[in-house]
Amino acid sequence: MIDNLDFLTKKISKFKIHAKEVGFLDEKFRSLFLVIKKSDILEKYHTFSAKLISHHQAIFEPHLSLAYGFHSLSDKKKMINYIGKFPTEIQIKSLCLAFNNELELKWRIVKSNNLN
Repeated sequence: MIDNLDFLTKKISKFKIHAKEVGFLDEKFRSLFLVIKKSDILEKYHTFSAKLISHHQAIFEPHLSLAYGFHSLSDKKKMINYIGKFPTEIQIKSLCLAFNNELELKWRIVKSNNLN
């Protein structure tokens, strides 16, 4: 996987993503998040990276997680109010490889590479 990250970061240039809105679901790992607008460049990079690691996903739903866990609707609204105005344009300058242990709710960045 580290070799794949090294390869990807040599092929992918810095790019911008655009947040559309704050979203929330009754899912542990998509409890509260920023919905990211699909763009041609994001779709291209997603397809390229998915082929590289042989990852096939039926639906591509780009998002940035803000909170994990099962929270009440009122708690999610409090979090949204606390966050306030969220950035609508985000510059992606690097890619990271992370190890996720969903059972113990722990994760760590294994390696981070800057994009061209």
